[in-house]
Amino acid sequence: MARKRLEKLSSLPWIAIDSAVESIAVQFLATGIFPREMRPDAVHLAAATVSNADYLLTWNCRHLANAHIIRRLQREAAQKGWRLRTICTPLELMES
Repeated sequence: MARKRLEKLSSLPWIAIDSAVESIAVQFLATGIFPREMRPDAVHLAAATVSNADYLLTWNCRHLANAHIIRRLQREAAQKGWRLRTICTPLELMES
């Protein structure tokens, strides 16, 4: 099963962590929603934003797929005109 999952993933496009992603990650960090040491989470969300992904799938329920964090991100997005991606776990996506 693990091999099959990896085969499926190999056909998906990779998102480059470029200056646009870095810039948006800095903006997410500036909101104070993510602790500074959680920069990888901000980059993950920024990459999804820049790529116009429909969903950001994550198992990170502490800093990303967390109702309190998502609510805060939605408020910031509304104030700043960002289009926030739908953040959810793979299980949540499969249930919809």
